Amino acid sequence: MVATRELPRDYLEAGSVDLKRDSRLPILLSVAGLVLFLGFGWLFVVVLGRLRPEVADTGLSFRFGDLYGLLALVLGATVLMATVVVAHEAVHGLFIWLFTRSKPMFDVGLGYASAGAPGWYLSRLPYLIVALAPLLVLTLLGLVALALAPSALLLPTVAFLALNAGGAVGDLAVAVWVLLQPADCLMNDSGDRVTLYRRLR
Repeated sequence: MVATRELPRDYLEAGSVDLKRDSRLPILLSVAGLVLFLGFGWLFVVVLGRLRPEVADTGLSFRFGDLYGLLALVLGATVLMATVVVAHEAVHGLFIWLFTRSKPMFDVGLGYASAGAPGWYLSRLPYLIVALAPLLVLTLLGLVALALAPSALLLPTVAFLALNAGGAVGDLAVAVWVLLQPADCLMNDSGDRVTLYRRLR
């Protein structure tokens, strides 16, 4: 079984992660996401130094001497963050569609964005692929861009990669939780709530 619309009769709910009900969870994820952002940001700068040693020292510089430069930085950061969110959730949605052949549901809330398949139950491996695909796919594409992009695009690319990695903190946490479950478990992801079902023993 990869995905099904009908929960088998011998399965019962065994736990859930709910962003709307647990008010502390978004805060914890935000703090952990910041740590991931900083850690992966440093890692991607190191990788850039290995891939492009001739531009690593000069390609990550930014200067602004007036208000317009500061406004350009803020605007650029805002556009970049929005681009990361859209790309991240689009990859989730693509893999949801690949496994279910059904249109995913997208949602944006305070401090989070999500793609879900509320009418579907996915087995463990397909769900893990859906959860981790944005981190893996966008990181791979970003590393290719670091190797090939003009030097002017290196800073935005590193920032994109770090923001995407930091934004994947919820995906990583749920993936670890799912990996600790029985191999025949089923997952239902409604976007802001992930529910796990286990077979009766």
